[in-house]
Amino acid sequence: VDRGEPVQDAAIRETREESNLPVRIVRLLNVYSYPDHPVIVIVFVAEAVAGEPSAGDETLEAGTFLPEDIPWSELAFPSTAQALREYLATDGEGAIITTAGSDVELRALPPQPRDIP
Repeated sequence: VDRGEPVQDAAIRETREESNLPVRIVRLLNVYSYPDHPVIVIVFVAEAVAGEPSAGDETLEAGTFLPEDIPWSELAFPSTAQALREYLATDGEGAIITTAGSDVELRALPPQPRDIP
C-alpha cells in the first residue's frame, strides 16, 4: 500500500500489476497477522471484470487453478494458504496465481464475473 492510498485501491492496483487483470472488489475476506512478523496482510475477494490473467511486470507467470490443482506446497506465505482455505470454504470457485522469482502469491478470484446482490 502506498502512503495515502486506500487499501481497496491498493488491492486493485496490485492485482493489475501482477496479473494484468482489472478487478472489482466484492468484499473483505480477512486480515492476517502473525507473532514476530511485522507485516499485516489484508485480503479481499474480487472479481475479474475483463480479460484473462497474464504475467505482469512483477510476475513470472499467471494462470487460473481449480481448487484441487492449487500447488499448496509451493505457497510462500502462511497468509496465502490461510486466505485460500478460508475463501474456498466460503466462496471457492477458483484462484489466480502469480509468481515472482521463487515466491508464489495467490489471489482468490472467481474465474467468471457474476452479479453480486
